[in-house]
Amino acid sequence: MRPQSRIRAIPAATPLFLLLAFCSGPAQAVSTPFLHPTVQKPNEMRLDSITASPGQLVSVAISITNATPVGLLLMRLSYDPNFLDFQSATPALRVAGWPIFNEDADTLPGEIHIVGVADSSSIMQPGSGEVGYLNFQVRNQAVPPNTFLPICFVFRETGDNTMNDSSGNLIDSTVIDYICGSITLNSTGIADEWQNRPEGFELGQNYPNPFNANTSFTLAMPKSGSYSVRIYNLAGQMVRTFEGEAPAGRQILTWDGTDQNGKPVSSGIYFYKAETGKSVSVKRMILIK
Repeated sequence: MRPQSRIRAIPAATPLFLLLAFCSGPAQAVSTPFLHPTVQKPNEMRLDSITASPGQLVSVAISITNATPVGLLLMRLSYDPNFLDFQSATPALRVAGWPIFNEDADTLPGEIHIVGVADSSSIMQPGSGEVGYLNFQVRNQAVPPNTFLPICFVFRETGDNTMNDSSGNLIDSTVIDYICGSITLNSTGIADEWQNRPEGFELGQNYPNPFNANTSFTLAMPKSGSYSVRIYNLAGQMVRTFEGEAPAGRQILTWDGTDQNGKPVSSGIYFYKAETGKSVSVKRMILIK
């Protein structure tokens, strides 16, 4: 018997309507993922397609288009465990403030069950973009040229690959398009870096913006090194600093609207300035309380 899905920990502040969404039983039938939808629907779940080599660490993006605000995501995904070792599922900018975004350990080999839960301050607003990344280690073994490894949505239990809106209403598979992804393996080459490493330094626009609690932004670094991000008010006074060392890749930083001493700052326009090496970038954001 297949073990039942298990959620690790749910914050006390999680709204009741989101907790109720977990109370679903197993389904009686297994559906087939939709590879090529013929009629466009208002919502979409999409997996990226990339190329890789044996021994490489790769990241497959999960993107979502949602027509209404979303506070809960449930996804069940399949991959080929003969060639891929799943490492982790990490959140992207659109859900960076969610208290829960993790993978359930109680799954079959070759399957990943991802659970994402927002709180009242981090509901994902309507839009389109990346919500997470599936991180794999490609096994270091010889493979035929252009080996194609699909990564798809699996429908095994009630609630698989669904969303809940901010009122707790189910957004089910009848109004969601599913686009599967893939990893195509080259026959030679062993890499030791993440696929699609940023080509240059880039500071992303914060999301959400305007915001009233937390906001997050990405910092893309083409190589490992130190970085600093300073937040200024309109008077030019520095109110908060983020500093550290980071590997090559995309980092997500979250600001909770407080100053360096942990005190809430006032509503208004703020600027955040990122520096790493000789690269500098400045963006604007708006805090509304």
